[in-house]
Amino acid sequence: MKLLLENWRKYLNEEIDFTMSLHDFDQTSKGWRSISNEHPEQQAAAMLRYIEENPDTGGKDPVLLWHLGQAYAMANSTEQALRWMKEANKYEKIPYNKIYQQFTMYFLSEDMENFNNLYSQHKEQIEADTKDTNIQFVKCMKRCGEA
Repeated sequence: MKLLLENWRKYLNEEIDFTMSLHDFDQTSKGWRSISNEHPEQQAAAMLRYIEENPDTGGKDPVLLWHLGQAYAMANSTEQALRWMKEANKYEKIPYNKIYQQFTMYFLSEDMENFNNLYSQHKEQIEADTKDTNIQFVKCMKRCGEA
């Protein structure tokens, strides 16, 4: 998972401003904002700072919370990653996102039994898709989990 995210994040490194809107803080024209490619723990620290300084918006936003979990995953802090990913999933309202998040949490938890059960439920849709980034990540996680 870390290698997958590292390759994606190389394209996203930009400056940050903690007073900007939640969307502008979290997103760039290239995807989610990267604060430090070499030090993902700095990414997580910056996101936590944004949440602390903007608790009414950042603390319950499933996208920002999910990205915080991803930053912890990249820092090899799986326990923290799962904590924030579960928090994100609690607030997530879009079924597609909830399912993708569940795949990721099963993978990070090394729970390939539940991962594969969920995969079986959505196998036709997953295997037919060749473009959606999240679905491609699910396919990679499945291959890695089988290795």
